[in-house]
Amino acid sequence: SKVWAVWSEASYFLGLSDKAVLYLNYLISATDQADWSGQWLPIVGKSNRDLGEILNLGVTQLKAVARELIEAGLILPHGEGRRFVRRDFRDGGRITHAVGFDLSPLAIRLDELKSISTGRQSQERILKRLRRDARYEADECLSLTDDAQTVRQIRDLVLEAKDGRTVDGVQAALSRLQVIRLDLEDQLACEYAEDSDPIRAVSRPSIIPTTPISLEKTVTIKQRPDRATHI
Repeated sequence: SKVWAVWSEASYFLGLSDKAVLYLNYLISATDQADWSGQWLPIVGKSNRDLGEILNLGVTQLKAVARELIEAGLILPHGEGRRFVRRDFRDGGRITHAVGFDLSPLAIRLDELKSISTGRQSQERILKRLRRDARYEADECLSLTDDAQTVRQIRDLVLEAKDGRTVDGVQAALSRLQVIRLDLEDQLACEYAEDSDPIRAVSRPSIIPTTPISLEKTVTIKQRPDRATHI
């Protein structure tokens, strides 16, 4: 169960193909619990015919997937010839003779795989936050401009942040979006200042009233011919 838990988390971050992950998933499930006790090697002796029927893969695909897992350092070929596994059930199901795939490299690398999984999960959380901030900045930018070229640049940066796989790459896209937003805000501030009073500072003096303004005013409302109300 420990091997399965660590592999399930780490498989997402190792860059393996989906078929390779499915292949190794089945190899782990085909072992017994006692195979991971360290008293003997955890070997799976399923033939390509059986694996092809279970995984719905052809022989060529099975060989390519096995090669991928071997190159990744997760399994090793054990023995030569037709695959089989022979157990001594009088001795707790111990594997006495076998030809197949040895899964002991996976057991040896458990701590390494766990650290990879933990580090990548932390990185994924950071990437998720940066992508969210990038979408927010893009929405703010799009609300400030309708220029076709600028809009296209903003959308390209959003895609760059969405598809980015490194913190530095996504952070660079976010920073460029923040610069665009600040420039757009400055442009709008300048345009608003010019539109509100374009010539005041140059040719029109400030008009300051010299007489006091009274807010008191008497209004007579005639409600009935014989009565008037003063407010």
